[in-house]
Amino acid sequence: MIRVVEHGMTARALEISRLWAAMRGQYQTAQGFTDEEALVKAIAKKLGIPEKEAGLPMMVDDSVPVEVAGMVEALAGLE
Repeated sequence: MIRVVEHGMTARALEISRLWAAMRGQYQTAQGFTDEEALVKAIAKKLGIPEKEAGLPMMVDDSVPVEVAGMVEALAGLE
């Protein structure tokens, strides 16, 4: 499903997303998961920004009620 939102991503967020997709394959664990900590460090170094600013940008769908989002997180064990 594709949704149009009123707010977009900053140029930096778009670049971080692009780098994340391009570099993700280089930062895989033996179990096949992405080593996100190492990937964030590499992106931060490449962009010359603090690591806390180099994580994958979170896009929130404001049309999903908070109660539903919380329920999904609980069911997924993310709470």
